[in-house]
Amino acid sequence: MLAKKCLWVGMFTLFCVSLAIADPPPLHPLTGEELVTECLRGTPDAIDGDLSDWNLEAMTPVVLDTVEQLNSGQDNWTGPEDCSAEFYMLWDDVNIYMAVVVKDEKIAMNKTDGSIWNSDCVEVLFATTDAVAEHPWTNPTIHYQYGFNASNQTWNWCNMHGPGQNVPDYLQVASSVTADGYICEASIEYGQMESLDFSAGNIIGFHPCIDDTDIDEGDTELQMSWTGLGAHDQSLGFGHMILSSELVPEPAPTIAWVSYHAADDEPHADAAAVGFTLAPDIGYTDLLKAQGYDVVRVVTSQTPDVEFLNTMDLVIISRTASSGHYSGSGASLWNSVTAPTINLNGYTLRSSRMGFTDGGTMVDTTGDVRLAVTDPAHPIFAGIALTDGVMDNLYAEGAVPLPTDPNIISRGISINDNNIDDDGMLLATIAEVSADTGPVGGMVIAEYPAGAIMQNSSGSPDDVLGGPRLVFLTGSREPSGVTGGQAAALYDLYPDGEQMFLNAVEYMLPAEPADADPSLSIHYTFDEVSDIVADQSGKGHDGIVMGDVSAAAEGILAGAGKFATGSYLDLDGPSVAAEDIPTSAMTLAAWINCENTGGDHEIFSARASDSTWLIHPEPKSSGDIRWLLRSYGGTTIFQIRAGTMTWGEWLHFAGTYDKASAKAALYVNGELIQEMDVAEPADIAGDWDMGARVGLTIDDARPFTGLMDEFRMYTRALSQDEIAGL
Repeated sequence: MLAKKCLWVGMFTLFCVSLAIADPPPLHPLTGEELVTECLRGTPDAIDGDLSDWNLEAMTPVVLDTVEQLNSGQDNWTGPEDCSAEFYMLWDDVNIYMAVVVKDEKIAMNKTDGSIWNSDCVEVLFATTDAVAEHPWTNPTIHYQYGFNASNQTWNWCNMHGPGQNVPDYLQVASSVTADGYICEASIEYGQMESLDFSAGNIIGFHPCIDDTDIDEGDTELQMSWTGLGAHDQSLGFGHMILSSELVPEPAPTIAWVSYHAADDEPHADAAAVGFTLAPDIGYTDLLKAQGYDVVRVVTSQTPDVEFLNTMDLVIISRTASSGHYSGSGASLWNSVTAPTINLNGYTLRSSRMGFTDGGTMVDTTGDVRLAVTDPAHPIFAGIALTDGVMDNLYAEGAVPLPTDPNIISRGISINDNNIDDDGMLLATIAEVSADTGPVGGMVIAEYPAGAIMQNSSGSPDDVLGGPRLVFLTGSREPSGVTGGQAAALYDLYPDGEQMFLNAVEYMLPAEPADADPSLSIHYTFDEVSDIVADQSGKGHDGIVMGDVSAAAEGILAGAGKFATGSYLDLDGPSVAAEDIPTSAMTLAAWINCENTGGDHEIFSARASDSTWLIHPEPKSSGDIRWLLRSYGGTTIFQIRAGTMTWGEWLHFAGTYDKASAKAALYVNGELIQEMDVAEPADIAGDWDMGARVGLTIDDARPFTGLMDEFRMYTRALSQDEIAGL
């Protein structure tokens, strides 16, 4: 929720700033609201017509769905199911991306090339924010106009800077048919729209349209647009698309919750028969949802859909699930799941089931219990008060009343009190202090690695675990004689137990990529140094160690790189892709701990094909810090010399530049030292053909001597808050 609030604050700020330099946006023809949308930064995994890699819930689409937005064919439109659309937008350093979700009762595409508009088609137009009265056929250079459809046909009709009427090779589209229409996922290389400035904070005129026909061999019967005007009608101006510097939030992890109950408000028939109106285990799913997780209920089965489960970020098997579903062939299927899995159900662990232990002894706790912890440093126990490895506070209740009748008390946690499999690691057991209420030493929490072999006696062969597993026993057992387990799994955790459960969920979720920002072009953590220092940005720009660059333990986050005088990392500058070289904007940041050698220390050096020394981020021998960039021809864009260097101590350097705002800045330890208005902003020289290095200039001068950690380069200017987070 906080991330969404921040996005709206960022949108409002950008909107207020941008309106000072842009014509007012047109109004929605029905609501009268200004037509403004925010385009967040982000890059889909692929243009494939599958929007699972778009976090649509974090985005606000442009919606076309009212009769007032029809500029033709009003008599042919029967409602949003007949024709309507949602346009979701993203952008990065190269492309603008569109996910168009169209409702269409009948898909008909019977035209080709420049006539694709005359059947089912998506049209998008980009322009300045100016209102222009001229019709494009008399003035064809007032906007860029593109079309694409569910057959993946494309066309470019109008260009602001030159002729159109062709198939643009820089527009990619992939589509998929849905139950109520179709999806088009598209990307346009916006550098081809030469007359528009796609820079953070700028406003682009945006005009999305939908053409629709229900006649197989007929022409378009209606057209709908954001403003309600024709595709080319720019008389009111196009809607405003604000290019945000904010990244689209990552989607919430999706958790498959496996139990008897199909939905939170749909208990199994046997549970409903004894008075349940909600799933007995709803306390757990409510807790997970409150933490922002996307919870999908999956009904327990001996023939699970393993392919579906493997798409989940995490699988959790509830206490209210039939243990018989986890025996024989069912055990093999469940053990084969590659998604990380937490199992709350002790009965499924037995040697006659999935084989996580060597026996079938089951003991229910009879009262409150505390746990003895084998590894207090394990992340599951973060924030938990322990004395000599034993919880100071209670873990779980042992007598939970039924919500349908408080006089009927559930039984406690079902402990499989046998030895765990040889490949397992025991993490927590029933503590001695709880001897009166549970089996001392009985496994409550344990983990098993992917590849572990589960030996069971249920008739299935020994199974190899497809993914990591965590046993975390919680949830009451149904009262004696009340259903066959469908009334189990009432929430039983005390506050410390709840914290451990949430810790366990976070621990088992796949680690997010450390560098999700598409503008991050290079990132060296220096946690490992060998013949190379690996680039963690995902762009593949590993640094080749030249000379004596070694691993040092005393880094800021973990390890650091120790540079002997004259040693450096070679980035093989000519091989670095143009899109990864900052030109219109950049940030360079690093933690440095320099020896006072009496010389300058070059953090990074690059030289362009025309011999331009294009960058100088360096602590100077004079004790100040330099931040300089140049364009082709050796023209200095700006130079900042400010701050005070502290030798032999860690210091965080960060320099930024943004051509669009004509600003350059130097930050030290997260504090703004100097910001400069650039008199003649220009692109930074855009190739490293004569070399690129970390720690030494291309002509072997200004050797960086000392420690370096967390070297980062971005193709955009980070904000001060973002820099402070580095």
